[in-house]
Amino acid sequence: MLYMQLNLLDIILLVSLTQGIIFGIAVLFGRLFNDLTIKYLGISVILISIIGIERWLNMWGFTVEYYFLDFFGDDVPWILLYFVPIVIYFLKSVDHRLANSRKLWFLTIPFVVFLFLNIIIDLDIDFGWIKAPFFVHNMYLIYDIEVYLAFAFSLALCSFSYFIIHKSKKTSNIKWLKRVWLFTFLLHFVWLSLVFTQETFFNTNKSIGYQLWIGVSFFIYFLIYRGMYQLNLVQNRAAIKELLERKNIPDSNAEKKKSITVNPMKNASEDEYISMLKWLMEKEHFYRNPDLDMETVANKIGISLSYLSLQIKLLLKTNYISFVNSYRINDVKSMLLDPEFKHYSILSIGLEAGFKSKSAFYSFFKKETGVTPIQFKNRMNKS
Repeated sequence: MLYMQLNLLDIILLVSLTQGIIFGIAVLFGRLFNDLTIKYLGISVILISIIGIERWLNMWGFTVEYYFLDFFGDDVPWILLYFVPIVIYFLKSVDHRLANSRKLWFLTIPFVVFLFLNIIIDLDIDFGWIKAPFFVHNMYLIYDIEVYLAFAFSLALCSFSYFIIHKSKKTSNIKWLKRVWLFTFLLHFVWLSLVFTQETFFNTNKSIGYQLWIGVSFFIYFLIYRGMYQLNLVQNRAAIKELLERKNIPDSNAEKKKSITVNPMKNASEDEYISMLKWLMEKEHFYRNPDLDMETVANKIGISLSYLSLQIKLLLKTNYISFVNSYRINDVKSMLLDPEFKHYSILSIGLEAGFKSKSAFYSFFKKETGVTPIQFKNRMNKS
């Protein structure tokens, strides 16, 4: 039996591709990923996984034995469709003018056309329900056109995605979008390599196919266990920022926010400088900027860096980092106790409060409160 011939690598590849489908479905219908934009990337993961499983089943002859596997795997031209939701994801992520355009359905035309042609061929050859000699006689030509059109079509969409990302004026998640594009481009490159070596892959040298599909599996795992998590984090942070702005809480990271000007008196006392410092934190929320350094704050107040450091030490009995992080901790506490933020992850709240990394957030929070953020939230909810 065929399953007796499967090796460990076969099993690993099949499991990884199956997980891609399962995770994609979880993204579409799960509560964790509540942003519509993310769901387009989930759809793409499903399509890529389907293509991979079909190639795997084809390699082992399952599609010959079971017609429905042959039709839904090979005759449905998924390869003409898998990059479409990725493009839509990029368009929506950068708020492109075409993001909500009804004309995007045109991107599915190649898929629909070749699905129709493949059905016509199947109805003649496999069922004999119709006579379509032209399509049957040119069957292999149609299949070749489908493959090379998929190559050109996906390359065009990938190039278009590159330009809309790099020309975008949106900066909140542009670095992550570039990273996702790079990974999808590499996945696209690996897939095309498989297409052009498919004769070797299906016949004499399976090791080449294994190497290529290991690469595909790696990228699927990246999207599942790192990419989707990071993407959800980015979307959560964007939603939190928008919510804070709606609640009329100033955000020092907002691009269009009007810059404040602090003009200390020439003979201002030490207490007045500290008051200015607290005003920047409490009214303007400077602490939400993860890259906020003491020199920037000192310049804003109008004193030297060393003098500011001395005043914080003498009058506040602390250091600059602890002073700023204390505001971040209080901000996190407020959001954790606010029902409007209950749908967002604790990490995204911490990062939006100004912490630069997960480790810094959790470490300082526990140092200040004696408990982890989740323990704090659960304890407050019970009280």
